[in-house]
Amino acid sequence: MMTPLQPAEITRALLVGKHVFASNNEPVGCVSDVHGSGSSATIFVDLGGILCLDGRTIELVAGDMEIGREENGAIMLGTALTVHQLEMLPAVRL
Repeated sequence: MMTPLQPAEITRALLVGKHVFASNNEPVGCVSDVHGSGSSATIFVDLGGILCLDGRTIELVAGDMEIGREENGAIMLGTALTVHQLEMLPAVRL
């Protein structure tokens, strides 16, 4: 069971390097950067599954994601988008 993070916890320091999962719980990438904080933060995700090796970076808004802490303390980030939908998002440069 995942406990949602409080808006003040949604920060670069906590999220960079964490895995992001698509709607079917498939790993799609890793958080490479976060601009801002809270539900309006922009989450930059390096695509490429569990290894994050696709070479493309996309951006998502924290408020459109499920971001929480598992019972074991692990931080989890999920999106309602499918892998295909995420792959169709435009690449961004940081």
